[in-house]
Amino acid sequence: MKEGFIKDVYEILFKEIQSVLAITYVFMIGIGMLFNHQRYAEFGINIFQYSDVFDYLVAPFEDLRIIVFSIGTVLLVLFLFKFDEWWSTSFPKSYTILSFGLNKKSWHNKYRIIVFIFTGFVYLLIFAKMYGRETKLEVNKKEAITITFADDKKETGILIGKTNQVLFLKKDETVLAIPYTSVVKAIEIR
Repeated sequence: MKEGFIKDVYEILFKEIQSVLAITYVFMIGIGMLFNHQRYAEFGINIFQYSDVFDYLVAPFEDLRIIVFSIGTVLLVLFLFKFDEWWSTSFPKSYTILSFGLNKKSWHNKYRIIVFIFTGFVYLLIFAKMYGRETKLEVNKKEAITITFADDKKETGILIGKTNQVLFLKKDETVLAIPYTSVVKAIEIR
């Protein structure tokens, strides 16, 4: 009997793994976009103007911290959800008191799910902002690099980051967006 049960569970997981992986990957791309936006927003760059879809397909895997925050967010929300379930079943009187009796309402379970999803989203926003500030400090500590153009003109500054088509260089208080493939030498952001 156990062998049949394990086989059934394995078959269900195997059939659904593609869906789970696809949803997880889309979730990771969204988080990567949020973290990259915050990283470049610290320098006044709207990264969405300079990126294409392919830049975001690898965005979550660019920095290990993004993966850690993504996994941490899911684990935190699941932990809080399970703790809430445990508390409501183990100590119903205190749970009812601290939830102001809302747990007796018919819509409470839907409300809980929305609250925990919102909590995860707020957690991600806070850590994305912290990530942006931290990466700005890291960029400001980097040494300057020199870029030589095809006409032998040179630009010196600190490398902020790059996309598939644009390199971002901080030069004093100005940020330059330097396209790789066009005859435009630089775009001054501020």
